[in-house]
Amino acid sequence: MKKLLCVMVSAAMLLFCACSGAKSGQSLREGTALSFPGTNWNMNMDEVMNACGFTDADDLQVSDDDCAPAFLVSDREVFGETATTLSFSFVNLKAVAQDSETASAPGEEVLAGITVIYPAGADLEKVRQQLDSLYGKSALNEITVFSPYSPLDSDTLSGQKQTASDTTALWGTPALSSEIGGKDKASFQEKWPAFQPGLTAEDWESFSDEARFVTIVCEEGEEFSSVQFYAYNLNVYNELSAQMDTE
Repeated sequence: MKKLLCVMVSAAMLLFCACSGAKSGQSLREGTALSFPGTNWNMNMDEVMNACGFTDADDLQVSDDDCAPAFLVSDREVFGETATTLSFSFVNLKAVAQDSETASAPGEEVLAGITVIYPAGADLEKVRQQLDSLYGKSALNEITVFSPYSPLDSDTLSGQKQTASDTTALWGTPALSSEIGGKDKASFQEKWPAFQPGLTAEDWESFSDEARFVTIVCEEGEEFSSVQFYAYNLNVYNELSAQMDTE
């Protein structure tokens, strides 16, 4: 299995180089923007398990939540270092939309996030080098991640800023406002709050300027280190784009 993940990373590096000239809008709709090796953000849980070869893994742990299913495996080599855990989280946007009356079904969830946890002492420089090779040299100084969950039932928009440092490296797609404009802007502005707690029409300009479709955060810590992929905004963008395509 370790060899499989290494092969997936190598193949993804070749794919990234070949596709680096593709239009950003195309990679967004295809779910390949800053995607984890061997996967894309449009895949459901079964598709990711099959793509990564985890279907019959002895250490596979699965959570079958209707809105946010997830699975986890342990002791895998990821980005050149052995990770304590590698977890994949999904979201079923038909189930979580605040005003949705549409029944959801298994398989409608899409990959929304990935978390890699490394033990203390792991070589994060090696991990960063692999990430740089896959996604380009980390050059962002700051990103803001907006939670899809309302903290303490708050009605305000919740955003957490991450700042680059000696122990934190950041990658991200352009902001939402880079792709959402023109005649479609009003539709996104009207429909996005169903998926983002606390978002109001007054917040849209600042939210769309700060929020990115996909982000990656690599953090080195004393007790453990991590790499976190977050693609919830891309999930919402693709769901609303699909809805508007049929209108």
